[in-house]
Amino acid sequence: SLGTCLEDAAFAKYWKEWSQTGTPRCAYHFFKNDYGSADQAKFFVACVNKAGGIKAGDKLCIDVEDAVSESGYSISAIIDFLYNVQVLTGIATADLMIYSRADIMNPLSFSKLTQAQKDYLLQIPTWPAGYPDDPNPYDFSDLKGFYQFDFLKYGKCVLVQYAASVVILGIANADAQGTECNVA
Repeated sequence: SLGTCLEDAAFAKYWKEWSQTGTPRCAYHFFKNDYGSADQAKFFVACVNKAGGIKAGDKLCIDVEDAVSESGYSISAIIDFLYNVQVLTGIATADLMIYSRADIMNPLSFSKLTQAQKDYLLQIPTWPAGYPDDPNPYDFSDLKGFYQFDFLKYGKCVLVQYAASVVILGIANADAQGTECNVA
């Protein structure tokens, strides 16, 4: 889902198709701090349910990409969104995910968070938005600071994204284009 009132027209089609492959899926919501976190959580969950719902192994992700100066992001709103998604769906905390970058997440203020909020946040896996120069050998501890956000604040990185012109067995590249790989 895009913002609080826009939905990617292709989402339902792909969500259903991926379900048939048995491959783990992740739906993500492009978060806008000025729309209200509870309303966005309701809209996001409604989009996923309309597309066929959640199956075991699926992940639900908040996509935090607007520049901090433009968005006025607060870590409390991000936590509130994730908590509302979890309440509405009943999924485990480990099946939530945060997609963002270090330069967006690290400056957020934790001063008003309770210890319970901090502990909750540390249980949610992260997926840094960015493309490491060398994706091999997938050493998450070695990602450049621009990508991976502070693991003491945000918990462990579980997914890395990179782009390369590679051939992946079982995946046909259209017109010999590069394949974007999301590597667990």
